[in-house]
Amino acid sequence: MSLGDLLDPPLEATPDENEYLPQGGFPSVDALPARHVRLFAPFILEELKKNVQQPFLSEKEIAKLEKYFAIGDPNEQASRLNRLFFKLTENDKSAQRFAQFYLDNPSSSESMDKFILMQSPHIHPAAFDTYVRYVLFNKQRPNLLDSICNVGHVTSYLNYFSLSHEHDHRQLALRIQAGGPVEKKSLFGLWKDRCTVIILLIAANPKTYRPCDWIFEFLKACNMYPEGRSIAYFMDKNYVELIELYTMRKEAALSSKKAPLKDFWEGPTPTSPRPQSDYPKLPGVTGELCDNISLRKYQEELTAHAKRGISTVICAPTGSGKTVVAADIIMHHLRENVSGVRRAVMFVPTIPLVSQQAERFVRTLMPQFGVTQMSGAEKAKAGTNLASTVLQADVCVMTPQIFVNMLMSPLKTQKLFISDFTLFVIDECHHCTANHPYNVLMELVRKSAHKPQVVGLTASVGDGQSGAAILSAQVAQDHIIQLCARLNVSTIASIRDPANMEELNRHVPSPVDEIVSVPPNRNDKFAHKVAMYTDDVYHAMSRTLQALLPDIPELNKEKIELPNEPDSGNGTSKITLAYTNKVAILYDRIQHKIAKHSPERQFCLKCLDLIKKCVFALRQNSLLPASYAFEYLVDEMKHFKEFCLYSDLDRTNELGEYRDALRQLMDRFDVLTPDIQTFVHLSNKKPILDNLFRIIIDQFTNQRDSRVIVFVEMRVTCEKLMNVINEHKEIVSVLGENPARNIVSVNQSTTQFGQNIGEQQDILNMFRKGHVKILVATSVAEEGIDVADCNLVIKYNNCGSEKSYVQRKGRGRAMNSRSVLLALDSATENIEYRNMRREYLMKMCVRQLQSLGEKELRHKIDKAIHELEESASMDAERDSTIDRGLEKCAYVLKCTQCDMYICRGQDVRRISDSQFVVCDPATWIDTDIATRLIKRFGDQISTQCGDWMCKCGKKRGEVLKYGESFLPSIQADSFRIFRERNNIHELASDRKLKWKDIQKHYFSVPTIEISELRTMSTSLYDYRDAELYKKAVTNEVKGLQNACLAAQQSLNKPVIRLEEE
Repeated sequence: MSLGDLLDPPLEATPDENEYLPQGGFPSVDALPARHVRLFAPFILEELKKNVQQPFLSEKEIAKLEKYFAIGDPNEQASRLNRLFFKLTENDKSAQRFAQFYLDNPSSSESMDKFILMQSPHIHPAAFDTYVRYVLFNKQRPNLLDSICNVGHVTSYLNYFSLSHEHDHRQLALRIQAGGPVEKKSLFGLWKDRCTVIILLIAANPKTYRPCDWIFEFLKACNMYPEGRSIAYFMDKNYVELIELYTMRKEAALSSKKAPLKDFWEGPTPTSPRPQSDYPKLPGVTGELCDNISLRKYQEELTAHAKRGISTVICAPTGSGKTVVAADIIMHHLRENVSGVRRAVMFVPTIPLVSQQAERFVRTLMPQFGVTQMSGAEKAKAGTNLASTVLQADVCVMTPQIFVNMLMSPLKTQKLFISDFTLFVIDECHHCTANHPYNVLMELVRKSAHKPQVVGLTASVGDGQSGAAILSAQVAQDHIIQLCARLNVSTIASIRDPANMEELNRHVPSPVDEIVSVPPNRNDKFAHKVAMYTDDVYHAMSRTLQALLPDIPELNKEKIELPNEPDSGNGTSKITLAYTNKVAILYDRIQHKIAKHSPERQFCLKCLDLIKKCVFALRQNSLLPASYAFEYLVDEMKHFKEFCLYSDLDRTNELGEYRDALRQLMDRFDVLTPDIQTFVHLSNKKPILDNLFRIIIDQFTNQRDSRVIVFVEMRVTCEKLMNVINEHKEIVSVLGENPARNIVSVNQSTTQFGQNIGEQQDILNMFRKGHVKILVATSVAEEGIDVADCNLVIKYNNCGSEKSYVQRKGRGRAMNSRSVLLALDSATENIEYRNMRREYLMKMCVRQLQSLGEKELRHKIDKAIHELEESASMDAERDSTIDRGLEKCAYVLKCTQCDMYICRGQDVRRISDSQFVVCDPATWIDTDIATRLIKRFGDQISTQCGDWMCKCGKKRGEVLKYGESFLPSIQADSFRIFRERNNIHELASDRKLKWKDIQKHYFSVPTIEISELRTMSTSLYDYRDAELYKKAVTNEVKGLQNACLAAQQSLNKPVIRLEEE
């Protein structure tokens, strides 16, 4: 039974709405299990110490107890008594003697005896049920309760419960504190505290969570400090996901029952940071000086500009210790002896990195400086003073999305200002482009009168030439200067000093690049047969496809033709980028341009489905033994026949030849299957596999303690290649059984070759310790894994961009490490060579820019900043010109399906270039919100909280959370535009329009203002008894939970960084 089962009840469940549970508690002492009695061991022993001469004890037991009670060293005494009590209560009968004694001799001071039977009214039945099912009788971990009592981290419990909103939690913390400082307590005192926490937590009377959920509160307490997480992991290795899920659901249940806050910010914009002293003091911050950070010489070079107060982009290789560099810059900034308040914020692009970086800063900067964190997960916490959480600290780690939302929020408790911060540190700053939240944030900074110091961190600034035919040094330089301008920095820092470069290479050696050409077998009859069948499918639909051309103007005869397999082919004609792109384009155009229930559309889509299955099998065959591709293809065809052949088609009676044609294609495959199968064993041997095996064997023959990472493109390839390696006899003879494991993204179910975070942690631990020698990984492992002694990186016909090239190459850390690309074709080789050239060009341009001198570089960046400002000014002037040229009349938007009034054109506002919202509280009338959850955090600064639906069922757009207000976004294809003259509505256009056309020809759409967010902040709650508000909150919280888990799972922990060696 998993702890996750406890989270299955409906989101709306509250403490007083529990489903029926049996009456809790043990009926009598005779029913008490031994391990439950041991939970009360410290209290029983204290009573026995008063008078050990008890009739239920043997003389030998009395003698032992007297001997141990007489030990002078309290820690030694506690250790001996702990082991002795365990022996004396090895079975239930023996333990029940002690329980009966405790009930007969109740403690006057502790009052814990009333809890030993766990009966009402002291213990809620639901809390008791959780205790029995998941702790006391945990089948996977029968010693769980003993472990909690013996090794739990009391400091974690104390700090968590002392800050809780629950009265009983704070009383529990006070009880622990009454015994004195934790660090000065004896082992017996700590043992007693651990038992007290469990007993009183079960006995708590919660106001904000269900009694059965006390175990999740305990998990959250364990998670406060790294020392407490061993117990959390022992309870459930997926404890991180469980905590996220529990927190989201708990806060959603509370949020949906609370009205949105109406406490708006009324004052002027502050001109300087609001002082930390105005907010509650963070626990653990004493002001005591923390240790200075010891930097290597090359790291000192990287920090030099930033420590002089200059805004800087720091460009340094993966693994060079940029996190340490950031911590040192922040420490120097906060310690600098200047008047006024100082506060730093570090921005990271994903939620898991928020916690990771915050933990590092806590270890480095506390107790002198307070550290907090803020991410999308806190958006669900209605009523929480998020601004106070940020402003009480000296350093806050957060995502840019929530920072922008808090800048835009009209609410006092959520409101932040750029002027509240004196230092911005931006991790992975190369993302500061286009509509990425980093760029949105920096646009606000450029417009602000207050300009904090900015420090950007990146391993690759890029060259801005992803699609360029010829690489240009000038284009690369311009790209880097423009990035600096967008970040509002003055200079670039990289490692230039030769001695420092030598030191960097000693600590972070760069692998030697190799490219090995491994073309597929020319005579692959298995692949040839599958490719020929693919042609049969295409020819069966080609006539129908041509008949559809008039309805798809962007396609022509040339664009729909797929090349045939040559007579002497080996299937590679079907796995080229050109072929797969054509198939994808055809599928997309037919799906979206042809009437939904058209039989021709259904037939062509199903034929393209068959082609895609064949192409996927051929891709698998090019990289793995043919047996895997054959097994996949047979299974997929069987599934197609059983579930896909007739679905949707039987809705119409006009299929005739199409139904017969599909049946003929399936019959054709059935006839070909035995013929295809005869060639499987001949195609199992692959040149790329042979080379992979040879490279791995040579590596471990020469260096037995090596670590190898093999990068592949797809999850399915990842798992299957792992199996192939583990079944290779020579590799097994060298390395032993199962030397390889795989690691993939886990935002997919395990049935789709995904993993959970616990499995990832186990695998990475084994890889780090050398129990696993070979790691097969998808691109998810490009960032996050940082293993110091990885000797060989193999890219298995898989490269990517120049940034992927830098990241993957950076996985190799050991001296004399290598990076090898196994390439099936020249196209893959050319991409890799191009990535090498782009990396070299980028480094060369950075050096050239640095050689200009500070003044000249600053001049170039200032010029680029001026161009950005001019461009923004020209855009505003163009919009104004267009606005003046538009017909001056009112426009009304109506639903395309039912003609229901939506809003006026003047009510529409813009959040970004692609997000348009209605700012009229009345627009919610006669609408609904349908469930639609975000799956991962994208680049938008708003959060998607469901689909906004017209009463007729037509989707109008999405419900967005922005600036802490729910806003209805509107899609251009959901409405028609009418001119309003003398209360008469005339259709302005009967064709489908895009927003850019609407703004050009009908009405302009200004950017949303904070005053408008304020108007909309409570509009959803005020409508229809807050029914829609509850739906939006539920969608938001569940979606954030999905995205949190996806992000958490894509970050592979534990991470071993250079600074932790």
